[in-house]
Amino acid sequence: MLLYGLIAQDPCRPERPTDYMVVGDFLSYDPYGVMYRKDDPQMAKVVNDSFQALAQEGEIERQYKRWFLRKLPSGTSLDLPMSPQLETILQTMQVKAE
Repeated sequence: MLLYGLIAQDPCRPERPTDYMVVGDFLSYDPYGVMYRKDDPQMAKVVNDSFQALAQEGEIERQYKRWFLRKLPSGTSLDLPMSPQLETILQTMQVKAE
């Protein structure tokens, strides 16, 4: 993420978009998380249900594209493809529980 951010900030990038490229396998996959109080089953349900609904509606994927693949309000783009791990997680979340 940091490398993609630094590349996006290069003022010469529009004229020479291929000067910098992130290549090879990622060295780590550091997930982000939502924090809330440990023993709060009601909050856990709200968070889990909300993410499940966002995944099923495709909203998580749309927001990912908006912020990581398209131009940002600053005019730059991170051009950061979704990791295979995140794609798998979203596919799993999109399956409706019966």
